[in-house]
Amino acid sequence: MTKTSQNTKLARAVARRSKPAQARASVRRKSRVPRPVGRRGGGLDTAGLAYARLLNDPCHAELAEPIYMATGTGYLTRVVQDLTFSTDSGVLFLCPANWGTSGNGSVYYATSAGAGTAAGGAVTRDGPGNSFLSGVAGGVRPVAACITSYYAGTESLRAGSISQAQMDGQQALTIVTSTPIPDSIGPFFATEDRTPGTSLETKWAPGALDGDWSIGGNAYWSGGHGAVGVLWRSLGGQAVKFRLTVVYEWKPTQGEGLPNEPARGSKSANTVDQVVGFLAGLDPMWGLSRPGRGMATVGGDLIESFGKLALPVARNFALRAATGLLAI
Repeated sequence: MTKTSQNTKLARAVARRSKPAQARASVRRKSRVPRPVGRRGGGLDTAGLAYARLLNDPCHAELAEPIYMATGTGYLTRVVQDLTFSTDSGVLFLCPANWGTSGNGSVYYATSAGAGTAAGGAVTRDGPGNSFLSGVAGGVRPVAACITSYYAGTESLRAGSISQAQMDGQQALTIVTSTPIPDSIGPFFATEDRTPGTSLETKWAPGALDGDWSIGGNAYWSGGHGAVGVLWRSLGGQAVKFRLTVVYEWKPTQGEGLPNEPARGSKSANTVDQVVGFLAGLDPMWGLSRPGRGMATVGGDLIESFGKLALPVARNFALRAATGLLAI
């Protein structure tokens, strides 16, 4: 065999051995799970995910620092308030930034004798934790909040509907103080469901100014502060109950024996908008739960799954097939 023939055979053998290696390398490249980005894929770090869980489940999720500026300078506390109404119709709003002024707090409501009757005499009252915060806090900002609504009347007489909305404080204030007719303001609310046998949860989203420390007062019913609202109609005078839950971060006043911690910044590289966008990417109606659906379970497992930055390939495809939310 000539030297030329030997070289040709050697070159062919090398080429044959190289093709499987090239194929394996190609498979490896295609199998890499990309880092989730944007609103649909996640892209949240550990602290961002912790805050997403809390926004999505203010009642039960582990307390987590917000990703505002100067985070770490305050203490986290979850506070609760229960309200019960036995009027045919009415509207209730919660603007958690508006704490601290006795009798002019974070809760505003108006009730009506019927869905087509004007709800006069809007009432504002102290919201969850107001007495506690007024005694110890020198500055407060809301971290997470929700209104849980459930029917508390006679089951055989259950009727009417409950609607939910996320909005800003100025919108809420304008509605409740305008002598609203429940049926007329109904289209403003994003959902309407028959009064459920189970509860509904309306979750708050932070406004542009909710990361600012406040000292209390009615100036915070404004466009820069988030609010949530519920509207009930035609319940026939049967009782409806609302549980208001707020997580606050607060700084102590002098003399409380608590140090005012130095600012150290957020633990997260994410913004509030990215966290809210992540939740909206999982479910556009994340803040407005409804009977038989909603994202209550997202407070744990699903957010954990979508938040991981390096999912195994098989699990990633299973999630993508089940939800249609991750794209490779």
